[in-house]
Amino acid sequence: MNTHALYTEWMNAGCGRRGDWACVCARRSALCGGSWRAECAKPFGSALDAGVGRGHAEDSALLAVGDVDPLTHTPVVKIYLHAFLSFRDIYFDEAQSVRGLLDEDSILAVRVALGRRALEASSSKVDTLRLVSDIDDRRMRRHAARIVALADARVIRFLSPFAASDADARNAWSLDLPPAARELEVITRSHLAPTIAGPGAAALRKLRLDYAVLSECPRLPSLVSLDLNSVTVEAPFAPGAWCPLLDELDLFCCEIRQARVDIRLPRLRFLDMDSVDVAPHRRDTEAPYGVITIDAPELIQFEIDCAAGGTTDYKSFTLRAPRLRLLGWRNQYSERMVIDVGRPGSVKFGGITLKSIYSRGVMYYRE
Repeated sequence: MNTHALYTEWMNAGCGRRGDWACVCARRSALCGGSWRAECAKPFGSALDAGVGRGHAEDSALLAVGDVDPLTHTPVVKIYLHAFLSFRDIYFDEAQSVRGLLDEDSILAVRVALGRRALEASSSKVDTLRLVSDIDDRRMRRHAARIVALADARVIRFLSPFAASDADARNAWSLDLPPAARELEVITRSHLAPTIAGPGAAALRKLRLDYAVLSECPRLPSLVSLDLNSVTVEAPFAPGAWCPLLDELDLFCCEIRQARVDIRLPRLRFLDMDSVDVAPHRRDTEAPYGVITIDAPELIQFEIDCAAGGTTDYKSFTLRAPRLRLLGWRNQYSERMVIDVGRPGSVKFGGITLKSIYSRGVMYYRE
């Protein structure tokens, strides 16, 4: 059955409730002030405005909104590709394992608008692109890649919603950065982190990954700031080999499933390890685990913090930071510690705190 026949049968069966296909199309036209495609295809200055319902008339999601950053006064473009998808639970092409109907004509209209805007000499350049797309859907990945290229934004924020229950979160995918890209944030909801490529990869300065699985570390020669939030690291963790110019490294609620953590960075000045668990898969060992080595001659601030008993004890921890000025250490235990911070008295701020741990019927006390 083709798409048109299925739509006709859907409506004839009395399923035309608010939020269905017909309602979505009607509201697109109403919100755009007439023809959806015509409106989206118009050249725009600092904004691309369009809307679509997400199942309820009172709950509409903006698909593409032009905004202005209050600090830099530069254009911000937001595009929500997943809102173009209808009938998410129905397979229309079982041979290709494709769910739902994607309004590709409307997405193409958005792409045309971005392309026209890029060609207009009078238009200000897009500074920030905020893109929401399902990376499990090959159709959306294709459109997302073109939108990223057309926007050529300095800052790219990419969000993928939670994977469908039958989706394979291990599917590899890539994100090609345009030449202007300098900052990238990716929230992948337990998917593999993308392979970062394209003409902008070599010039990328800041990278943040949230809720991702890092099976292969990106090689980014210009990166100065790396922020990993709730990331599972499966690859060998030696950032000096793939981001040698790092100035700042933040690890928050990360799981590193390697026996060794090797942080040797000649330019690193700020290092924050908050609830970083170094342990095998599923933490199937209670013995001290993990050999952590930090060699950073320019490091001036280092903090390590975790909830009491929240992470596996380290087998060994070694720190060499002759210029260190702030050391904060809270509740992370290590069987062996070697700390070299230069001359006595050079560390002016911070402290070391180790708390006792009490659980029902069991008492651990360590100083």
